[in-house]
Amino acid sequence: MSIINSPSANVAVFRSIIEENTTLYVSTSGNDITGDGSLSNPWKTPHRALEWLSDKFIKTNKTVTIKCLDGIYSISETLIPQHPCGHLITLSGETVLEKTLNSIQSSSGSSGDYSIVLNLNNVTDIETDNYIIIPYNVSGGTNTTYACGCHKITNVDSANNRITIKSTHRKGAPSGAVSGTVKIFKTVFDCSVEFINIRRQCAFNIENFVIKKESTGGGDRGINVKYGGYLRASNSIGISGFAVGATIYGTGVLKDCAISSSTDYSGVELYNNAKLDCQKSVISGCAHHGLYVYYGSIAYARYLVSTGNVYNGMFAGYTSTIVAIDSSSTGNGDYGWKAYYNSVIRRTGSCTGGNNTNGDNNATYGSYVKTS
Repeated sequence: MSIINSPSANVAVFRSIIEENTTLYVSTSGNDITGDGSLSNPWKTPHRALEWLSDKFIKTNKTVTIKCLDGIYSISETLIPQHPCGHLITLSGETVLEKTLNSIQSSSGSSGDYSIVLNLNNVTDIETDNYIIIPYNVSGGTNTTYACGCHKITNVDSANNRITIKSTHRKGAPSGAVSGTVKIFKTVFDCSVEFINIRRQCAFNIENFVIKKESTGGGDRGINVKYGGYLRASNSIGISGFAVGATIYGTGVLKDCAISSSTDYSGVELYNNAKLDCQKSVISGCAHHGLYVYYGSIAYARYLVSTGNVYNGMFAGYTSTIVAIDSSSTGNGDYGWKAYYNSVIRRTGSCTGGNNTNGDNNATYGSYVKTS
């Protein structure tokens, strides 16, 4: 880390400049008072790292990573990034394990509360209360997409290389030789409040961790992007258990992400001319819609799986647009794709649907769903 005095032009705002790529460390065993953000003396919360950065300018071609080491963090205060160089700052977890899913051993339970046993190639370093993301591109077996999502690991069977996960899919459970590469996350933020709020004209990057909310009460969102805000989650984020997984009023990028188990509303919601680029991601087991796009908003959904949600897999309303490319909407309680009031959904490429209670497509009040 190299910190030098700032030019006089920036004295009123910044006290110093960061002119090398820099990593700041956070640990569950760290200390926000005596820590200094180094690996040997980390802080306890990412909030402290943002506070430390608040008076430091980051050179345009440099980056700052706030690295949160493995563990479960209790979050009782919302993160509010407000740094003018926020597009150069990334909040990151530490360890992400890649394992091979070989098959589904068994499942039990009922709608919204399934317990599923998975056979993996190995369970080395996996622990109870880690989280797994089963991605959009697993294959084989029966009801394959029903496996997809961000799920809590409730048991590890080392003798048989098996783990048990909790799934909130509202339609059913997968079975048979479902296979593919899965990711295990060991940095987890356990939130009693909204996790992150991106304010107007601010940008921020997040990657390689899971945020969860298991406490009851409140209408908390996992992610909230305000008007003019920009969030980039371009390298695997898991969201589980919030009233709404993510609400976008500004602009967002979700890539290789999974949003599951919204308890009150939809997995991802866009409002008031918001824009979202959602790639290679999963929205599953949510209490309303999977992807909800409203009031002039636009969502580009490429390789998106929306599965097992109470209502529609993907919903565009009030002059909104969803462009779904090579995506699927399966096992939802209403329609796979629904357009309402002068809205448009375009399904292109190998877009598929199935097992949706009322069918795949529905369009009303001047709207249409086009499949090509």
